[in-house]
Amino acid sequence: MPPPLRGEFLDILRGLEAVAPLPGESPVQATVRKMSADDADLVATRIVVLFGEVARASTLRPVEVEAVVEEPAAVAPFERYAGDADNVVPLLYAAEA
Repeated sequence: MPPPLRGEFLDILRGLEAVAPLPGESPVQATVRKMSADDADLVATRIVVLFGEVARASTLRPVEVEAVVEEPAAVAPFERYAGDADNVVPLLYAAEA
């Protein structure tokens, strides 16, 4: 993980472990269980954006990574437009135990 992206990665991890689990489930399962569809969309978007940043950074030489990627990309709230089928992020659902 490139150093400039670690903060965003850790923020996502902390966000996915925000709810105390019930017996037999992990903190991630508990958090996802409590998420609204909009919250799940936002987390999924943040993960995809971070994945893209990591993929782009991995194609650069280490010296270029420091110069190009200065801080994690901010993700704006996901906007939906009627009839815009290309603007869809699949929902995340907790696996059933």
